[in-house]
Amino acid sequence: MLPGGWELAGVTEFQVGQPLAITQANLNADTEFTEAQRPNGNGLPVFSGPQTLARWFNTANFSLAPEGTLGTSARFPLHGPGVENWDLALQRNFVIRERVKLQFRGQFFNAWNHANFVDRLWTADNATNWQDAIERGAAGIQTDHPAELVAYLRSRGLHK
Repeated sequence: MLPGGWELAGVTEFQVGQPLAITQANLNADTEFTEAQRPNGNGLPVFSGPQTLARWFNTANFSLAPEGTLGTSARFPLHGPGVENWDLALQRNFVIRERVKLQFRGQFFNAWNHANFVDRLWTADNATNWQDAIERGAAGIQTDHPAELVAYLRSRGLHK
């Protein structure tokens, strides 16, 4: 309880993103190595500053592994964008009469307006992947086919 009879409640959610595999073209196609070959890792792939969608990791920390080698990079050296969500409620009860009360409540979903991006693990821009993004909790979807996306959202009752 806060001073003056105010109450603060909330739910927070933090999730690390999906593991990301960094691969190169397979130079070992005629051997018994796997289809996805890892490059050589030359240090920490993450930036020391803030990450953006355009600069999620430092590509200079990877180099091609020579033919006949596996590469020194870890299997999943990075994670995609995670989730950070704060839902808050601020409320106070007022007594009007003995049996009449009034509650003032403010609810704030994603209170800090933090963008939560869905890992882009697919290459196709279609309804199946849009639905997958919606089920993962995407607040926004970027597409090269906006008319098709709007039609899909309308067919699902998610857009007016």
